[in-house]
Amino acid sequence: MAKLEKVVKDVGGKVARTIFTVPISILDVIVEDDTRDRDTDRYLAHYQTVKAGIIQAGGIQDMLTGYRGKGEDDGTIFITNGRTRFYAALEALEDGVFGDDVTEDTFMVEVKVNQGSEIDHLATQLRAQNSLDLTPTEKANLVKRALGLAAGNVDIVAERLTLRKPEIQKYIDFDNLPVPVKTLIDEGTVKLTTALDFAKDHSDAELTDILSAATAIKEEKNADTTKPKGKGYKANQVTRSDVYLAKLQAKGDDHVKQVINSQRENVTNALTLDGFDPYVLNKINKLVESEVKRLS
Repeated sequence: MAKLEKVVKDVGGKVARTIFTVPISILDVIVEDDTRDRDTDRYLAHYQTVKAGIIQAGGIQDMLTGYRGKGEDDGTIFITNGRTRFYAALEALEDGVFGDDVTEDTFMVEVKVNQGSEIDHLATQLRAQNSLDLTPTEKANLVKRALGLAAGNVDIVAERLTLRKPEIQKYIDFDNLPVPVKTLIDEGTVKLTTALDFAKDHSDAELTDILSAATAIKEEKNADTTKPKGKGYKANQVTRSDVYLAKLQAKGDDHVKQVINSQRENVTNALTLDGFDPYVLNKINKLVESEVKRLS
């Protein structure tokens, strides 16, 4: 493989800069560095949109980002930001949509070439612009890979990824959650912080059951058009009150009636003694009252 400088000169570019216009044939990716799940419906829909845009524009309009290979690969630019555009352009070329005269050696793209460590390249993925946001699972995979490269040093990873250490810990803890819960978080149905909070006091099976039940409660609320929703109502996301109501329901109808009806004058105290945090009680009292009426 020719050196990058020679390749750039051959296509009329200048070496003394970090932004090059090069044929797509000298670009590549390192699959192991890719933290995105490219088999989800969410991603595939995004991919088709990107591909259609490239075909309509007759090329890749936005600049890609990458780094230069070393040794035998020193003529290759490995993409760190723009993999979707890269893959989509290659597929469009294979489909022949640009005509027989346009090949990988003549299809030109603009690339900004950065130096730096592998962790720095992961940071580029994390901060990628004009891209589909990484899911919590994808961010957790990225953080895990960065920690591996940094021998577990959280301080280094925090600095290079420009994340606070508590946020890094959050993604480390996310990796230990059961798969069904991760799916709810990736879908945006449950907040990561909510799941981690309840994970402290519940087994994986309990957590999965409670959050699944809370999701069903949220869906039931959304379907009920007879009751007005508050100004801050979040239709697509489970709240802590939904989770607490799910916990109440899991204890059984008779238990709910007994706890509330036996001490109706002091509902807050009754629920606190029953093991519920006081600061959420104001949010769930009305829900609990309506639930008792429903069960009566």
